[in-house]
Amino acid sequence: MDWTKLFRLLPRRFPRSNDPPTRFAIVEKWLQKSLRFRAAALLVLRNGAFERLVPPAKVVLAKGSPEFHHLVSGKPWVTPPKVRKGTRPVFWPVFAGGKVIACWTLGPRPSRTPLTADEKRFLEFLSDWTALWLEQRRLWAELESSNRQAILGWMSAAMAHEIRNPLSALSTLIQLLPQKGADPQFRESLQKTAAKEIDRLIRLTEDVLGFLRVDLQEMRKLDFQDLADHAVRLVRPLFASKGAELAVEIPKPIFLTGNEGQLECLILNLLQNALNAVGKGGKVEISAKIHTASSQVKVPILFTVKDNGKGIPKEELSLIFTPFYSSTKGGSGLGLAICQKIVMNHRGRMEVESALGEGSVFAVYLPG
Repeated sequence: MDWTKLFRLLPRRFPRSNDPPTRFAIVEKWLQKSLRFRAAALLVLRNGAFERLVPPAKVVLAKGSPEFHHLVSGKPWVTPPKVRKGTRPVFWPVFAGGKVIACWTLGPRPSRTPLTADEKRFLEFLSDWTALWLEQRRLWAELESSNRQAILGWMSAAMAHEIRNPLSALSTLIQLLPQKGADPQFRESLQKTAAKEIDRLIRLTEDVLGFLRVDLQEMRKLDFQDLADHAVRLVRPLFASKGAELAVEIPKPIFLTGNEGQLECLILNLLQNALNAVGKGGKVEISAKIHTASSQVKVPILFTVKDNGKGIPKEELSLIFTPFYSSTKGGSGLGLAICQKIVMNHRGRMEVESALGEGSVFAVYLPG
């Protein structure tokens, strides 16, 4: 038997730590063939018993068995011939952190010969690699659990942020109701805006993953001019209440394929972000056009949101898209992070230019 080759091949046979347990069956079969045992299986210690790692998992050694007590003491167990006539299965412990966490059961084998010195050294090497793999797998599971919790926190915060946007606009319209309630045009606008925003809130709560993943079935041909017009109608009262000007320059329909709800959120977030950057008498401009500056650009639609506000310090430009980072007092730090995620969902890109005291320009390139 070529032990040098076996020692070299063993690490290559192990699956990745995040692979499902079923992949470990390949290792078991390889060991069975290489070591010439009739069977080979990895048993993990769970709830006071050793059970198979590979599904369907079943208990092999329970607390009442002599093999169990021998293994948890940290010593290999070779079944005496008198206990099981004609068989000599081997149980080899696997340690991590000074404790037994698993064991290998090997055998019987046709020769019924005792373990050689080379075989014992190989089983020690196998035990070390198994401990490393199981610990990596445990840490990977903990990482995935932490990642799921982080995503849940991100989604909850994003939802709260996005729900607040239409509620703020609706609140402003309702405050204007006593003064403009007699205006038929205002009442009609309020009714249409309220109905659409309430519907959007319902869709947001029903599809929490909307900001993290785009359903391809919801991608359809849209007119960016219509999307922008709706967003402008929604935020214009906010601009008026702050004494800021909102200018729109979208002279003709511009069509693109996208998710209507997400693109509306994108425009609203950028407009509200610009509004927060300007003071009374400030100006925000939104414009859109077919981008033809370079034949190498694959995304033909460009829309920009420009403001003449306070600007962003150079050292903060690399941080503004980081979730929960905000330089604005009372800001959630999610608006621009959500914008970037939506642009990525639509396979576009977003660029920003800013100068202190002069303002900022957010440019979004989207595929047509």
